[in-house]
Amino acid sequence: MPVCKCSSCGGKDKPLEWFEINPKTGERFKTCYKSREYAKQPERRVYKREYSRTHTTKNKVEIDRRYREKNRERIAETHRRRYCAKREWILERQKLYAQANKEKKREYNRRYYRENREKLKEQNRQYHQNNKEAASEWYKQYYQENIEAIYANHRARRAKKRGNGGSHTVKELNELFEQQEGLCYYCGRLLFESFKVPFHVEHKIPISIGGSNDISNIALSCKECNLRKHTKTDEEFLELLVRIG
Repeated sequence: MPVCKCSSCGGKDKPLEWFEINPKTGERFKTCYKSREYAKQPERRVYKREYSRTHTTKNKVEIDRRYREKNRERIAETHRRRYCAKREWILERQKLYAQANKEKKREYNRRYYRENREKLKEQNRQYHQNNKEAASEWYKQYYQENIEAIYANHRARRAKKRGNGGSHTVKELNELFEQQEGLCYYCGRLLFESFKVPFHVEHKIPISIGGSNDISNIALSCKECNLRKHTKTDEEFLELLVRIG
């Protein structure tokens, strides 16, 4: 005798004739007629209404929380397996989302940092203590690859701290390097071909006397000129160079 599994009876095998034809789809119901008749009983309907009333969203949240606490390792293992199986796909989706929602992502990161500052600091301390060599190597490599971006951030921070405003990017510095033809803004000495050779990015009007951090107030100079200039403006320093020959 042909049988079929009933979805409402725990997957038990029931005679095929117990599964009536659905007039809308032309296929057999997935539940047997006894299960459907039971569901139609007044007592069953009252129970379902009562269940829906007592299991509100708040109760569901509490139930989900208890389940997560009870099955923490199982859930974590499931997430790890899913991540390993779809790592490239997940990373690509994250990248696309970050590109499409830059401001939203930036604001979320700021808010998260403000709300979890101490927690994040403690995590960083623990990581550095447990991975001193790896962390040191990572910072060394990052510094070498992003030295000018780091300096630009430092200059922006100084200007912001003094309330002078303005900003510039590494791209603008590269363009300025081309405009100056690789020469010091003050003495005309060759600055070489790369930011890897240490020359100075300095402010024509110093930040300490109100100069901004905008690219229009930036000049590329050799180390000696920037140190000799100190807190003078670009015009004052150029006049000094003319006087001393």
